[in-house]
Amino acid sequence: MKQIYQLFAAATVVVVGATNLAARNWTPGSNAVPADQVKAGQTYALKGLAAANSGKDRFLQGEAFVEKSFVSKDGVFEFEPVTGLENVFFLKVHGRTTNQYVANPGSNNFYTSSKNRAWKVMVKAARHEEKTHEYSWATQTAAGTDTTVTLTGVRAWIQESIDASTENPKVNTFDLSSLTWQNLSDANVIVSYQSKAPNKVEKDAEFNFLLTNNAGDLSVSKGTNYDRNSWLLVEATENSAKEGLENMLAETFGENFDLEALTAKGNYEIGDNIGQYSKAKYDAFKALYDQALAAKEEGSKATDTEIDELTDKLPKAFAEFKQSGKPLGEGYYIVQSYRGVKETGYDGGALYDEGAVNPKGKNLKWTYKGENNVTYNPKAELDYNSLKYIWKVEKDGQHPGYFFFKNMYTNRYIGDTPEKKQNQVPQMTDTPVVSYNIVANRNQPGFYSFYSPQLWKGAGHYWGYNGGDRWEYGGLHAGSDHNNVVVWDWQEAPSAFQAKELTEKEVNALLSVAEQGINNDKAQKLVNEAQTALDRGYQYMAVDEAGTRLEFANSGDFSKDKDPGLVTSADQLKSPMADKEEGTDLNKLLDGDAGTFFHSTWHGDADAWKGGHYLQFQLQAPQTELMLKWVKRDNGQWTNGPVPSKVTLWGAKTDDALAKDKEEKTDDAGTTVTDFDAWKKQGWDSLGVATISYPYAIKIGDATKNNFAGFAHFNVPEGYKNFRMEVIDRIGDGPNPDGKGNRFFSGAEFRVYKGAFDKVNSLIASVPTADVDALKAAIAKVNGELKDSKATKESIAELQAAYDKFLKNYPEPTRVTTALTAAKAIEKAAEEQTENKSVGYYKSGAKNALKTVIDKVENEFNAQKAKKAPNVEQINNYIAQLDAALTEFAKQLIMPESGIYRIQSTSAEKERAGRMVTAVNSSRESNLKMRGRVESKDKDKKGQFEDEVGFGSVLGSYWDVQKVENGYTLKNLYTGLYASPKGSMMTQTDTAYVFKVQFAKYPGSFNLVARESDVDSKKIYMNAEQDNLVLWNSATGQDNSSFAFVPAAEQLAQKVFDGEQGKITTYVDAKKLQIVTLPFNADFDKAEGSFYTVIGQDANNMIQLQKVADNTVLEAGVAYIYEPTAKNEDNKLYLYAAEGVTDYTKMVYTHTPKAAANGLVPVFEHTKLNIDNGIFNNDRTMVLLSEENDKAWANTGYFTKMPQTNKKGDKEIAAEGLITALRNVLIVNGTAAKAGVYTLSGVRVNNTNNLPAGVYIVNGQKQVVK
Repeated sequence: MKQIYQLFAAATVVVVGATNLAARNWTPGSNAVPADQVKAGQTYALKGLAAANSGKDRFLQGEAFVEKSFVSKDGVFEFEPVTGLENVFFLKVHGRTTNQYVANPGSNNFYTSSKNRAWKVMVKAARHEEKTHEYSWATQTAAGTDTTVTLTGVRAWIQESIDASTENPKVNTFDLSSLTWQNLSDANVIVSYQSKAPNKVEKDAEFNFLLTNNAGDLSVSKGTNYDRNSWLLVEATENSAKEGLENMLAETFGENFDLEALTAKGNYEIGDNIGQYSKAKYDAFKALYDQALAAKEEGSKATDTEIDELTDKLPKAFAEFKQSGKPLGEGYYIVQSYRGVKETGYDGGALYDEGAVNPKGKNLKWTYKGENNVTYNPKAELDYNSLKYIWKVEKDGQHPGYFFFKNMYTNRYIGDTPEKKQNQVPQMTDTPVVSYNIVANRNQPGFYSFYSPQLWKGAGHYWGYNGGDRWEYGGLHAGSDHNNVVVWDWQEAPSAFQAKELTEKEVNALLSVAEQGINNDKAQKLVNEAQTALDRGYQYMAVDEAGTRLEFANSGDFSKDKDPGLVTSADQLKSPMADKEEGTDLNKLLDGDAGTFFHSTWHGDADAWKGGHYLQFQLQAPQTELMLKWVKRDNGQWTNGPVPSKVTLWGAKTDDALAKDKEEKTDDAGTTVTDFDAWKKQGWDSLGVATISYPYAIKIGDATKNNFAGFAHFNVPEGYKNFRMEVIDRIGDGPNPDGKGNRFFSGAEFRVYKGAFDKVNSLIASVPTADVDALKAAIAKVNGELKDSKATKESIAELQAAYDKFLKNYPEPTRVTTALTAAKAIEKAAEEQTENKSVGYYKSGAKNALKTVIDKVENEFNAQKAKKAPNVEQINNYIAQLDAALTEFAKQLIMPESGIYRIQSTSAEKERAGRMVTAVNSSRESNLKMRGRVESKDKDKKGQFEDEVGFGSVLGSYWDVQKVENGYTLKNLYTGLYASPKGSMMTQTDTAYVFKVQFAKYPGSFNLVARESDVDSKKIYMNAEQDNLVLWNSATGQDNSSFAFVPAAEQLAQKVFDGEQGKITTYVDAKKLQIVTLPFNADFDKAEGSFYTVIGQDANNMIQLQKVADNTVLEAGVAYIYEPTAKNEDNKLYLYAAEGVTDYTKMVYTHTPKAAANGLVPVFEHTKLNIDNGIFNNDRTMVLLSEENDKAWANTGYFTKMPQTNKKGDKEIAAEGLITALRNVLIVNGTAAKAGVYTLSGVRVNNTNNLPAGVYIVNGQKQVVK
């Protein structure tokens, strides 16, 4: 990692993104060239027609579009004829000598130097057809029934053509090679000269096109998409030196460039302070800029060479100046996001540690619009609370140029994200782990980007993207609609930050007064948390005058005659803000009919009530404790509109207050205004605030409506019998008024009851009284200290201790209900063994024994709840009984014994069900596969799956399963490697990995569970994708994480090791030459194919091969060239166990490739090749010189430098050139390869910094340093 950091740190001084215009730029013409007038050797620019939507011209330049009036040399193309094919061309970048050809679709690179990799294309006039075209196709169902299917788009055009065909068999005559949905004149398509399946009888195979893209997307691709396959071809002309200069000035500076404004305040200010820019770099840029302006004037005597030099140097100098901002160094800073500084609607946007405001928080945050009540005001005076925004920047001594960021409130450091993917937030760490580089943002003057080479760079599959790294680096990034800091492209504006520097003296002054403030904050948070925990232990109930519980009242019942409560007449109700249409009859709140409702005013103007909306009720006698019951209105479409969620109870002791509501007043300007809340100061007292929860279901006819009825409880001082319930917050509509000023509410039923403490259902009643009293006393003590803002550490510690003890003895009955639900699910899913069912089933009588305990615990639990909430000891006892029963039940599960198995998916999904976990190669970096079931090729069985023919001899599907302490190990019999988790995939390792195996809650099935520390994002369950074996974070019965252990020892002996009929099958490509490297010795049958070794490469670059004798054993770890016979069409290689290997125990494996034999290199792992090695082309008819990003796949190989030979072999393969294996090598900061670096004369090079150009021996191979 040190090398990586040093490499990246050094890279930051390189000018990135500067345009090199030393070669003249070109101007595209304005007239489109028709397809039939395209000429070989003529220079063209390729104009993407999607630009019509954006109002800009866009031209292909390199691998992407540029939107400007000219192109560089990388945007100039010519069509080079392909020898032997009429009107077929290579698309070539004009003037290039390497990577000049557009490569075949599916290649690793967009361009290639090799004609053998180059894309053979035709230019055709684009033919527009309607995308929405429909065709009624008369066909038959799989059952043979006549039917008509309406087809659209391509499928409609093709089928209509086939049906109209007079040939036998019918064929498609609809031309797919020029089809486009784009209705644009003069358009052409650049298309493969052959379809994707040129031998298809129906001739309905589609073609690959060069694809443009939609406006706003500058990427270019290859494929089949008729929405964006049209281009304009225009001739391109090289510009003069002066024209090139003018183009560069226009592109780099634009029309309205203001040199003075460039360095004005808020832009690229010149100076020596943090965030200011180098005067020397500015002066160098300005000198070139002045020269360029003079050179383009008429009469200038500047030569073309001088102008070309200016065109080249000026944009580089400009870029160097813009990147010369003085970076952050060690010190103290407040770091503000670009959004908070430049964009509207945000606060100051400062970074902070979530742990400063939430003791359990671990994320890096920013002050997004005051979310979580955290707001940064850059103009406010700093106090101890500001410490959460202050970061100490410390040098990373191991990685020069990198720094750690330490929060001064929490003393924690900014770390990495949990996973390398989108929406991940950097976590705070107690010790410095991840250091960041801080460099000027290229696009935002005065701002910096914070990046680390460890951060995600955009690779993955998300939001329409699927590929490798998207950006040079990933940087800290302030999200637009949340307060998390995430990782995104380091050069985007929201990835830019400003830093306000503070002196050590300023920070120390804050720290000196911070302790008391931090103590007060901690104390207040702990008091709030403890008080909330205390309050939730209390339950209240509706009672009659004698204090007896009213059962109907304490439920969802709202009938008139069952527990009607203290308000039984509309005469006791009043609401002056009742809606004129839906609030005229207050009796609807008491009528026992949930189909009727009351609504406060939602009308405007004179009908609006722009104060608190309330419901007034009068009682016959004063009450000291009330339960208010509210039933939601059922509107059919929604149920959580203006439903009261929080209410304030007001009380008046005299009847005079009943008439008080709004009041007309005259303000200082003499204007009459209405005070809608005047009544609050006229005899009405606020008695408390309560939340209405809605736990009860109600019945409306035959329908059950869940969460429709609820209560609010109030303790009321002596003497009140007149009340107003003011709605201050509403489910769905919130606390704020609508646009007319109304905070309206609605409801179907309302009841008022005498309230009382519910000792039976209150969990607090089961907590020891001493613990409750101790917590109350500790809360009171800390609250007393908080009044004087002098909370002490001792009092906080006492409160924490009392709170911890309270929680320890606080009962959670839901633990029992959750445990009962889980136990019942296991009991229900389990099946007992039968004569034909054993592994994955339970022993006889096990289910009944478990059910007996479940019933016992449930009965005891319910009986206790009827008396009083169970205490912690009782709850623990119930849980212990269930745990013991489940432990015993688990012992009754018939587990796999050690032996040979196939591990089969028992998923309910047809694409996965029945497939077997299979190793197809020896890679430790790629997924295990799911094989053994294939989609039927029978047209009558379309969409159905059937067993793969010959799968019984696929050795990679057999596993040596060993029962060990704490679980099972799985050794594959093809590779000799062990199944193992890695990140989010299942792969293989050399050492045994132990899986926990548990019942999958589906008969006969198991979950294979990895350790959480070994996987990403708690994805602990082995899981079957359709093809890959992965890891997932859930397992719920018959899902993709359920597997059966299928005993397979007998099948293995018969299908693989039987001397008469056994064979070993593995997967290869049918009918193609390929390199094979086996992990064990094996025999082969010449009737299935031939194996070859390399003799060498002759003077004509032909690779000469020697055939392996029929009776020769194929040696493990050695690479061979395999040629299947013509009859082998199954993509399989058939081998036989070597002599003496009569069963799997005698298999000997290797995971280390042998040395290259005459230039044929074996590999057991996916291997990225350096350039100028040899690799087969796609159809395996030629060996190509390897290019960047080429790979040799696991259990294959590649060609390196071979002996020269004049011997004629048994077979020969053409190579496109001499395979030299000479490569470009980057020696990083003097760290040589383990085997050393030597000159060609054999002298060891000890100092490998700045090696002179030449050829060296590195790790025993010749390599080139340029």
